[in-house]
Amino acid sequence: MKNDPLSPPVGMRDFLPQKKALRNHVRDTLIRQYEQFGFGEIETSSVNRIGLLNNGEGGDNEKLIFKILRRGEKLNLETAKTGSDLVDLGLRYDQTVPLARFYAKNKHLMTPVAKVIQIGKVWRAERPQKGRYREFVQSDIDILGDGSSFAEVELITATIKALSAFELPRFKVLINDRRILSGLMDKTGFAEAEMPQVLIVLDKMDKIGLQGVKSELEKEGYAATAVQSIANIIGSLTGDNALKTLKEKLDNVDSAVFEEMEGIISTVRQLGEGDFDIRYELALVRGMGYYTGPIFEVQTEGYPWSVAGGGRYDKLLGKLLQSKEDIPACGFSIGFERLVMMLEDRNFEVPRSGEKVLVLFDKREAGMHAEIMHMCTRLHAKGYHTFVDKKRKNLKNQLKTYGENGFRKYTFFRPENNDAAVMDIPAI
Repeated sequence: MKNDPLSPPVGMRDFLPQKKALRNHVRDTLIRQYEQFGFGEIETSSVNRIGLLNNGEGGDNEKLIFKILRRGEKLNLETAKTGSDLVDLGLRYDQTVPLARFYAKNKHLMTPVAKVIQIGKVWRAERPQKGRYREFVQSDIDILGDGSSFAEVELITATIKALSAFELPRFKVLINDRRILSGLMDKTGFAEAEMPQVLIVLDKMDKIGLQGVKSELEKEGYAATAVQSIANIIGSLTGDNALKTLKEKLDNVDSAVFEEMEGIISTVRQLGEGDFDIRYELALVRGMGYYTGPIFEVQTEGYPWSVAGGGRYDKLLGKLLQSKEDIPACGFSIGFERLVMMLEDRNFEVPRSGEKVLVLFDKREAGMHAEIMHMCTRLHAKGYHTFVDKKRKNLKNQLKTYGENGFRKYTFFRPENNDAAVMDIPAI
């Protein structure tokens, strides 16, 4: 119920053991896969200074910050004139901005090329809906200090391998480059200030088609010549020849950008050995303003959304750290909540490290704590996980309840029998 005082706040969730077990399995699996590629897990503070969060690079997410009021004598409602007089901290809305602060503080303790994992909660004060929450988990890997395209290749390869561990349907990697998009906007006559809104419309092309994009741009009042020009270029792109065509038409983009893109696609395709597809997609935009080069997403058959996304952000760290030099950085994020939801939809079962056994005792045996625990210890030695409960009058319903909570085995404690039989909970 909406006003149920026992429910968590809107957009927040509680998790029962079975759901938490799935989330733990997803987290642990991702970390194991990433560690094979040399990534190491770090953890940053959930709370950050408001000036860091409001840096101008987070796009619309900066409007969704959960802000924390100043405390004690620092909070003076009578003299406060602006929001900054009331607020000094906020909850992180992503993990990239806190990573920049972390890197600046700890760079001297890290390898020249740093490869980090971050899996943790973030908060956004947005309108909750299916698949969108105000408190959720993000799963990121980032490579800092490598300006070569090897970083993109490794991030894509590591992400696909991590996702493959969950036996999801066939994957498709989409890739683009923000420098190509900037060149497209300039070549077709759109002003630089118009680029963010035009790209938002372009990003809808997989849903509304080229004609829909053209119509929406016309309705927005953009110059007819610019709209027609961008439609002509997009309409001329066909399959694997898209990059070659763009290279010919966008002479305002350095040819090295296209060569880098072709190299990433060729290498990843070779490494994939046909297990997944990778292709260039001009309509791939990615929303964050801090991307500076290649951007990418992963889709999987049967689902309308991407399950992972990321890109290169070479200028963000330097800007946030007020450095005169750019710091190469590239990252890839798996949609943790979407991945969990997909696994739940597919009735994914968490692999058990040990069979769960319900150990039942009669009321006359209720005081035999040591003996019961000795029995549990013997079951542990056989690889079982134990859960002790008193046998109820309605044993059938009791076994049904435990069966619905992931138990498949049960046994009875018998003080005279050191090796009681373990039986299957009947399917009801």
